[in-house]
Amino acid sequence: MLIRAFHRHSETECYYENDPEAFDNYVLRDVETIQRLIRRSRAAAVFFKPIADSQHVRRMLDTFGGLRVIWLYRWYEDAVNSALRNWKNHFRELQIMIDEPEAAGWRIEELDGEMWALLRHWYEKPISDASVRALLWCVRNQHFFRQRLEDDSRVHLVNYERLVQSPVVEVQWLCRAIGLRFEPRLVEGIHRRSVRKNPPPEIDPEIRALCDAMYQRLEAVFEQRRKNLATSVEPA
Repeated sequence: MLIRAFHRHSETECYYENDPEAFDNYVLRDVETIQRLIRRSRAAAVFFKPIADSQHVRRMLDTFGGLRVIWLYRWYEDAVNSALRNWKNHFRELQIMIDEPEAAGWRIEELDGEMWALLRHWYEKPISDASVRALLWCVRNQHFFRQRLEDDSRVHLVNYERLVQSPVVEVQWLCRAIGLRFEPRLVEGIHRRSVRKNPPPEIDPEIRALCDAMYQRLEAVFEQRRKNLATSVEPA
């Protein structure tokens, strides 16, 4: 949704996760390839949607000059429901991560000891696909804090629910933060109908508690970032 919004901007160029020029099986291509794509562009900003590379944000920040990162997070129940509708065999994904690391690829890159311990602990228990997906939501967002991105002003945290409920305000803030002028057409098609659309999935209580804590942690950073931004710039 967000990259589609910026794709409508008159001064951007966007690469989606299935674009073979920039991605190989949803993973960003090598640094030289990405730099070449950026150099050849005449756009004011070039966007990439690296859904399988969030564990490498710190490295990318150190590699690409002028890089800005948008980290979008969503209420975990809605994220789990969406994943259950679109994909199957979520426990199998956890099994591959634990037992078949050579096939797991990006899913296990940069996992620290705490993350591994958490995954192994729940792998040994009979948990549902919904619980597995919630666990993986928590682990993926843990990469935000593992890389200390909360302390980096080049990383912009975006709350999905606020974005779809107040798209003009939120996209204005985001444009200002990354140096683009706001264009009204950016928010065309953004709606709130997917927020709490379905009943909450049945998630193990302990995993639910982990997800609640992670969401609250992300929310705290978001609120602090918004306060900091408000002192430096006002939306148009």
